[in-house]
Amino acid sequence: MSCFLLPRGLCDQMERQISNFWWGSNVDQRKIHWVSWKKVCKQKKMGGMGFRNLKAFNEALLAKQGWRLITDPNSLVATVLKAKYFPHDQFLQAKQSYNASYSWQSIRKANWILKKGCYWFVGKGDKINIWEDRWIHPQAEGATWTQKPTNTNINKVSDLIDAQNHTWNSQIIRENFFPMEANKILDIPLTNSTEEDEISWQGTNDGNYSVKSGYNAMIE
Repeated sequence: MSCFLLPRGLCDQMERQISNFWWGSNVDQRKIHWVSWKKVCKQKKMGGMGFRNLKAFNEALLAKQGWRLITDPNSLVATVLKAKYFPHDQFLQAKQSYNASYSWQSIRKANWILKKGCYWFVGKGDKINIWEDRWIHPQAEGATWTQKPTNTNINKVSDLIDAQNHTWNSQIIRENFFPMEANKILDIPLTNSTEEDEISWQGTNDGNYSVKSGYNAMIE
């Protein structure tokens, strides 16, 4: 389950078997299911019984593999996958490839979970996509309030930084963003120019993604 996306039909079939076992149903006798499976899978604090939604759990496991690709980019697996499937992008911007292995397609399809719950802290800015990654508004659904201008080639946060002084290029920022959002960007502190961008998962106290927190983020 941690390397391959299970077909929805298979997850449904396994959940039916679990549900039948829980309610005492068998081939010869079908018992009444007093509560829907969806309610049974809710967290206990939300009135459910804490049973796992297999589809969501499968995706949370796959997202863990994606998290490893982001946080350990020099590992052998990360190096090979990047060279083959997203040589010019970061994992979160990797595009669908129809001739890719099923394992890679499975991991990539789960990256929406990380996009939903991750926030970037700006270092050099070369890993952060301005228009797709969350780096300005921690709690917002999208990356920016401002839509990407059609005539701009600015894509990375590093494009907004004066490389010589490692300060924000206020002119470029004000030309491309709404005034309120431009002010928010200019208020973001810039660290040492040699520091890497840092990604943080908002579902845990230490900022590291866990399967449990990813699963909870999907079912809440």
